[in-house]
Amino acid sequence: MAVKFLNIGHNVSLAGFLRVFLIVALCLIVLFFLFLPDYTKLKKLKDEQKSIRAQIEDLERNIAKLKRGNDRLSKDSAYSEEILRDKLGLFRKGDIVIKVENSAGQ
Repeated sequence: MAVKFLNIGHNVSLAGFLRVFLIVALCLIVLFFLFLPDYTKLKKLKDEQKSIRAQIEDLERNIAKLKRGNDRLSKDSAYSEEILRDKLGLFRKGDIVIKVENSAGQ
């Protein structure tokens, strides 16, 4: 017995409709599993790209800071002397060096 379905004007059996529906559903499921790994890989790569761009921005800020420090060292002799004395422990010829040691009790 044929069932008139959705008032299309064609006699469509319920079994035929279910068969077509299952084939379409199966195709969609197969496509989903074929493209899901690519989608997750794409998302992972986009996240990694975002992280790398943030690192690049940090490095660019660091480069700018180092360039400013380099310019200051090359143009400001008082600053260069301060760096040489305080951070590198150098002194001028004729300076009297006094070494102060902290005792453990203080």
